[in-house]
Amino acid sequence: MSKYKYISQNERENSQHTIPRRNSVHGLRNTRQYNIWQAMIQRCYNPNTKYYELYGGKGISVCEEWHDFKAFYDWAMAKGYDESLSIDRKDGNLNYDPFNCKWSTLKEQSNNTNRNVYITVEGQTMTMKQWSEKLNIKYQKLVYMNKTKKNIPEYISSIKNNA
Repeated sequence: MSKYKYISQNERENSQHTIPRRNSVHGLRNTRQYNIWQAMIQRCYNPNTKYYELYGGKGISVCEEWHDFKAFYDWAMAKGYDESLSIDRKDGNLNYDPFNCKWSTLKEQSNNTNRNVYITVEGQTMTMKQWSEKLNIKYQKLVYMNKTKKNIPEYISSIKNNA
C-alpha cells in the first residue's frame, strides 16, 4: 500500500478546496517547475481545463504530498529535473506520485502512451515507431500495414533476420 494519500473523485467533487492554493512563499512561482506542477494539478482537479477528461476525469490524481509545490520541487530536483525534460508517469493508469513519475524526453514520452501499437517479434516487444527506427523501416509503412491488417510481426521478423 502506498504511503501517499490520494483524493478520490467523489471527495474532489464534494470538496470546496480541491485545487491546492497557490503559495509563492518559496519564491519559485515564475519557474518552469512551478508551471509543470500547476499544469499537473489543473489536469487532475479542474474540470474546466482542456485535458481534465484525460486525467482527473479518469480518476488520475496527485498524491497529497505534492499538493505542496515545495515538496514536488524538491523531488524534481533530486530526480534529475532538466529544462529539456517533462514529467512522465511510468504507468499512465496510475496517479502522480514519486514512485510513478520520472523526467523524460518528448521521445520517451511518445513511447509511453495508450495510443501506441506494440508489436512483439521473437520475444521482443516495442512500439511500431521503435521498430521502424531500429530496422530503418518507414514508419508510415507499418501504420499502413496495421490499418490493412497485414502481419507486421512476420514482416519485421523477415527484415530482422535478413539484416
